[in-house]
Amino acid sequence: MKKRILAMLLAVCMLLPLVACGETGEGEQSGEEVVLTGDVVQDTLAAVNKAVELKEGEEYDFESHLPLAKEGEDNHLTIGLITSALTTDYNNNDYTNWLEEVTGIDIDFMQFSGTSSDAATQLSLMMAAGEKLPDILLRFTGVSKSQGAEYGRDGYFMDLSEYFKDPEMNYYRKFALEERFNWYDDTANENLMLRQIDTETGAIYAYPRIENSPEDRPRSHVSINKGWLEAVGMEAPTTVEELRAVLTAFRDQDPNGNGQKDEIPLAGRNGTVFTDVVSYLVNAYVYWHPSYHFNVTDGKLWAPYDTDEYRQALISIKSMVDEGLVARSVWTMDNTELKALQNPTDGVYKVGVIGANRYSTIEAGSRAMNDYIELRPLADETGKGGYGPIDYYSMEYNTFITEDCENPELAFKLLDFFCSPEAAQRSRWGVYGVDWTESDGETLGNLGGTAKYKILGDDPQTYANAKTWHNYAGVTASIATQKEIDISDPDAFLTARYYRDLDCIKYYEEAGLPDEVFYYAVYTQEETEEREEFTSDLTSYIKKARDEFCTGIRDPENDADWEQYLTDLETLGYSRWIEIAQTAYDRTFNK
Repeated sequence: MKKRILAMLLAVCMLLPLVACGETGEGEQSGEEVVLTGDVVQDTLAAVNKAVELKEGEEYDFESHLPLAKEGEDNHLTIGLITSALTTDYNNNDYTNWLEEVTGIDIDFMQFSGTSSDAATQLSLMMAAGEKLPDILLRFTGVSKSQGAEYGRDGYFMDLSEYFKDPEMNYYRKFALEERFNWYDDTANENLMLRQIDTETGAIYAYPRIENSPEDRPRSHVSINKGWLEAVGMEAPTTVEELRAVLTAFRDQDPNGNGQKDEIPLAGRNGTVFTDVVSYLVNAYVYWHPSYHFNVTDGKLWAPYDTDEYRQALISIKSMVDEGLVARSVWTMDNTELKALQNPTDGVYKVGVIGANRYSTIEAGSRAMNDYIELRPLADETGKGGYGPIDYYSMEYNTFITEDCENPELAFKLLDFFCSPEAAQRSRWGVYGVDWTESDGETLGNLGGTAKYKILGDDPQTYANAKTWHNYAGVTASIATQKEIDISDPDAFLTARYYRDLDCIKYYEEAGLPDEVFYYAVYTQEETEEREEFTSDLTSYIKKARDEFCTGIRDPENDADWEQYLTDLETLGYSRWIEIAQTAYDRTFNK
């Protein structure tokens, strides 16, 4: 199904004058973006595709293009990035030192603090003040794809299209695409590039990145404390009724054994990828992926937000909140608070069921990795639920070479070098021979098959250190570096994590998706402009109303409250929203 959708999308992109896609708030991708096509786009696309074609018999040679800096040229580059709290030093850093040694580039950093939005604001203020920008902005996630293109057209970011057309400038990227993408979709690079080419000029302002990690695609990572299950004498729940019974037992039977009534039956966050327990609960009643909004049945789009099944989900969640089974903090909790629940300082767990990211919420070496087990998506309650929503593969356009870069060719070569297998591996796992090495070629890999790499210590992405930047660069990260990890040691922390990955992937595959799934649509410019007039207000209201229904500010069982909500949806353009999307969907897939 997913390959069919992608192939059809690309076919339409080649034929129609306008194609649409985009991103919404933090952690969410809307699946609805605008990509205009024309002759200039097709010419550019053909050229950048040709630049990464492998010649017959061509083999990869890591050192063939090193050092990147030519003798006698200015070898200094400044990289602007959003500071990670886990990186203790960027300059005296193992990854930085290795890069400088092998590339011949002298690297400095301009660090932007705060959230991705904070950093984007700092950047815009620098632009407004005419301050000098860093040579490279690396994974500047607060700058959206459309905003990056606007900055490019305004002259702040360089047009990289000529570099993308040059085979010598795409050496490492070429082999990365061959090695990492051919196993799931031959059109990955074409789609990746197509979605950012400027429709009027053929300009390319961002260095793109794609992600399709199987362990990252399930929407919610919900797990349960197996010690608590043993304490109350129950099995892992698979239905809403069983979940309610387990949560009640957790609330009433002191499963953590400390003699205090301090247990939180279910906790997590609301709307954030992996930790989203609200989506997990709603999907027992109706299929709902928070990033894509629409559902499809027999080619007809519908949104779940006005359905009886969605209302039943809200009623169920509110009742569990009222009974103290689901924590009210779900709607206010940040990741620091969530992390504390998985890594209690006194060693006593306070939460039974939790939506937690296995990579960022559980500290390296924490026993929580073994003490919690994955839960399956909950079974169908209404005839329209029981699904396991997964994300479509993500595409990023947030790395730029700025107008102030005096040696853009060297900057582009560095971005290309980030795509090399060793650079990707070191950016993810740290120092070769200390943090990781090659596997013996005979042991099991974490996603099946034979392992290529053996991890020698804790995951450097999960604790403070100066081994990496905690910021994956290159054309991809997890496709190469997260798979084929040696999990032959049954007692290793990473082994436990990857087995939980496998369980989660398996459970979501078994739960499955509806026969038809909406990920993309094709919008004309007129449709796009009309949508922009009301979509943000509408989707913000849908989220606000859902939160209020779940937490009791409104009562989903009260007919007056529900009817007022439906009236508000229509006032904000709900039917027109679906109507425009239907027209776009028909243009994309039904004709």
